[in-house]
Amino acid sequence: MKKLQFIKKAVSGILCVGMLLESGTENLVYAAVINGEESVSVENSDSTTAVQQELPTGLMPVTEETDEAVDGDEEYSVYDFTQDDTETDNLLRSAGTDDSDWSKYGSRYFYNQMTEDEKSYWDAMDTICMEYLTTEGNAVNTSNGGYRMQAVWGSKLDADTMSNVAKIFRYSNPQYYFLGTALYTVYRGNEISKVWGIYPAFGVGAERAEATEAVKTQADTWQQQIDSCSTGEKKAEKIHDLICDKVYYNQALVDNNFSTENTEYSQSVYSVLCTDKTVCAGYAQAFEMMCNGSGIDAVAVTSYNHEWNKVRLYDSWYNVDCTWDDQSGGFYYNYFLRNDEYYDTCSQYSKNCHKEESYWEDYLPVCSLDSGSSWNTPGTLPEITGKADNPQIMAVDAGDKYYIQMICGLDGAQIYYNIEGRKPVVAAEKNCLYREGFYLDKSRINMIQAIAVKDTYYDSDAVTGIVEVECTHNYVSEITTDPTCTTTGIRTYTCEICGDSYEEVIEATGHTVVTDAAVAAACETTGLTEGSHCSVCGKVLTEQTVIPAAGHKWSEYRESGKVKRKCSVCGKTETVRTLPKVKTVQLSKTSYTYDGKSHMPAVKVTNSAGKKLKEGTDYKIKKPSGRKNAGIYTVTIEMKGDYTGKYRKTFQIIPKGTAISGVKAKKKAFSVSWKKQAKQTSGYQIQYAVDAKFKKSVVTKNVNNTKKVKLDVSKLKAKKKYYIRVRTYKTVKMNGKSKKIYSGWSKVKAVTTKK
Repeated sequence: MKKLQFIKKAVSGILCVGMLLESGTENLVYAAVINGEESVSVENSDSTTAVQQELPTGLMPVTEETDEAVDGDEEYSVYDFTQDDTETDNLLRSAGTDDSDWSKYGSRYFYNQMTEDEKSYWDAMDTICMEYLTTEGNAVNTSNGGYRMQAVWGSKLDADTMSNVAKIFRYSNPQYYFLGTALYTVYRGNEISKVWGIYPAFGVGAERAEATEAVKTQADTWQQQIDSCSTGEKKAEKIHDLICDKVYYNQALVDNNFSTENTEYSQSVYSVLCTDKTVCAGYAQAFEMMCNGSGIDAVAVTSYNHEWNKVRLYDSWYNVDCTWDDQSGGFYYNYFLRNDEYYDTCSQYSKNCHKEESYWEDYLPVCSLDSGSSWNTPGTLPEITGKADNPQIMAVDAGDKYYIQMICGLDGAQIYYNIEGRKPVVAAEKNCLYREGFYLDKSRINMIQAIAVKDTYYDSDAVTGIVEVECTHNYVSEITTDPTCTTTGIRTYTCEICGDSYEEVIEATGHTVVTDAAVAAACETTGLTEGSHCSVCGKVLTEQTVIPAAGHKWSEYRESGKVKRKCSVCGKTETVRTLPKVKTVQLSKTSYTYDGKSHMPAVKVTNSAGKKLKEGTDYKIKKPSGRKNAGIYTVTIEMKGDYTGKYRKTFQIIPKGTAISGVKAKKKAFSVSWKKQAKQTSGYQIQYAVDAKFKKSVVTKNVNNTKKVKLDVSKLKAKKKYYIRVRTYKTVKMNGKSKKIYSGWSKVKAVTTKK
């Protein structure tokens, strides 16, 4: 048993305390075994701040999944669960559900604080889950191969609120052990439903029935021991001890990032009752389930990584964290029946782990009292001497109904009420937390009961009588007859409590004059003079007269081969006619040989119709200067008249050529000489090849000296015939870059090298 291991560790802790006391320290030391290793926490006697090793948590985050509606999802609508308790019970029985042995394990504390629409969604999920718990019906197969609950349709809640209600429902009903951690959004057209996934092992009804029997058997076994305790405080302690003594914290599951959760069930009470290994979620849900089953109000709440409990004893709430009280060496009571301040100040780690998630906001009870528990001794609950003032139920006669309002003289007290003839309770049954006035049929007025509840006070007595009071009237106005510009209207005031009403006259509003601005006439459209009308009734007060269109003021111009015109008033443009386009621009000759004379080719321009255009009329020519020396010359042709565009054409004057004056064969070489040509020449270019057409193995040599007229070529093949030719060139500038222009080639000479 874990208890024996705990005693050994307790002795070790006592020895530590003794050693510190002998040394004169004022600190209290307590020891615990965490994950197999001893952890020491030091608490100063003057402060609640402690230095702690991180204690285990293990809450799995809710995962979001999606699915499409399937056959079987059509059965449940929130509108089926808006009846009173009697009708709902009948509906459950008609669905084959017997919840008498199971509903006691759930908490209605958060449910009783919800709106009617939120309660309706909760009731629908409750009916579905109770049917899974008490019958062998199969869960719904999901598209990803898992299981989920049947969908719930018709809710007026938005998606976020639906999710929050679903989460609080799950943590408030530990008896539904088969619910997993995946929250499905089920789609049916534009409608959605939020329901929980189900552990794979519990999706098939026959297998789930065996698990349900195992859960109930263990719960009943514990219940016998719990029932033998004399007080609620002792019962809560017994439940704490039974859980901590039975289970071990499943560190291996946390270390593997919950990869085997579908067979470990750590987020379900099943892991505590049936497998003996769990994490914080299992501890908290087991404590909640057995407390509620024993008539003690308890809830489970969550932070981002942890789950623990709040339990109500002697009408006040306390925190309980069984996970942190249970270690591998035994269990203790440092987190048993503690107040919020202790959880927030004993360490920063504790404060972080016990900071409730945002969706619990506005629902949680305040835990201000503390038992003073120490690490190995349960504390004693403080004595409460005060009792909440009895609430007062006030009724205003509103015809066939009463308008009910409730007040309590104790500042900060909450009022719970029931209209089924039962004493209200805060969590064990479905009741209502009073928030604002409501209507009640006069036939049920004798069935209403109310109690006042406040932390650190005992609950008040149940109040059944009503006090009839005069209505203080809360009038809401409504215009029942609208006034017009020329006639009066009526505003009716009606008390939203008792229905009393009266009327007042609303004066005629008179015309609301709106000026209709003048509109200037345009070239093609008419204009209007200034006028006015009433913006309410639409009556024309000042007529507007039409101003004729002004007409265009055109001016013509040519653009891109078209004749166009533009209005100088409105800027409108349009094409008058399309002109032929330039098709070709040619020079009669593109190359001349230098002869000392000036050269200029003729220009020929034709349009798209094939017509030759005329210089001076259709275009003008800008001739390049010079045109005498060897070089490249650009002629600019600029279109005019009906034509646009500018064209540039080039021609060249090449240097005069030369001729080979002789070739001489040599040993694996040859020499070639040519006639000197120095005018308008920069040098010579010599080519030789093994074929007469100069297609293969062509070698080119440049001689950048017009005075040199001979070239020796060596390192050739012996007795090989070579073909040789020569031409002149001149280096000129074009667009800032040097370029060579060449004369024609000389006649080809052949020579055969010697051996």
